[in-house]
Amino acid sequence: MLRQHIDQASIVVAHPDDEILWFSSVVQRAKAVHVCFMELPENATVSAGREALARCFPLANTEFLGITESVAFQGADWRDPVETSYGLEVRRRKGILPGFDAARYRANFQTLVDTLTDRLQGVETVLTHNPWGEYGHEDHVQVYRAVSKVKETLGFELWYSNYCSERAFPLMLRHIRGLRGDSEQFETNLELARSIETLYREHQCWTWPFDDYPYFDTEQFIIDAPRASRRHVGSIIPLNFIEVDGPTQNGGSATAIMRRAARRARKALTAVWAG
Repeated sequence: MLRQHIDQASIVVAHPDDEILWFSSVVQRAKAVHVCFMELPENATVSAGREALARCFPLANTEFLGITESVAFQGADWRDPVETSYGLEVRRRKGILPGFDAARYRANFQTLVDTLTDRLQGVETVLTHNPWGEYGHEDHVQVYRAVSKVKETLGFELWYSNYCSERAFPLMLRHIRGLRGDSEQFETNLELARSIETLYREHQCWTWPFDDYPYFDTEQFIIDAPRASRRHVGSIIPLNFIEVDGPTQNGGSATAIMRRAARRARKALTAVWAG
């Protein structure tokens, strides 16, 4: 299904560099790529680098929408994230970056909805971030929510990525009954990913924290199930799993988090089957 329509599809991502981190397999083949955020408050180097790179970006299908970030990364409690209509509940926490603006995060949701409603007119297939924000990014969750809201009006088919991390795993479990097993696999374009990564680094706006990120060989895209039709069961599809936190703020290791998450998963599935 997706493979047959990818050349007419639109991709919506939160930040510059998300298009190759999570969508390198399809970014060059899609009809349009919309990168939502641009300015990173309190970081003039990254902001200027993004602006400069946007002017010479090598993929002609890519549009930078220029929305100012809220710097909400690390603003959610990822141990027990609170989902909202506009993304996740965020507040100032230890380790959050300068420039954090909770009010802007809330306001950005409607800005995204309004902007994307215009950009996605007539589009039948859209790919975007997943409901748990890949490795656990508040903006990614918000963009998914905004695209889902636009889908209610425009009626396109929505697909999302299969990336996850130990930080985002508890939130992913909440969406398990939305996973129907309908997914399609594509080979990542490693040459393209590395070449565009180099451009981001040259412009000092590469924000992914890995110096030598080992891109996956494949990416899987999952069709978004309408909320009203979600059953009390779900299919686990292959996840591209990334360890991002290592030791956590509360002293637990990533392995310990996975063990706790596995226990929650067993309890959740037991409850699902009992229901």
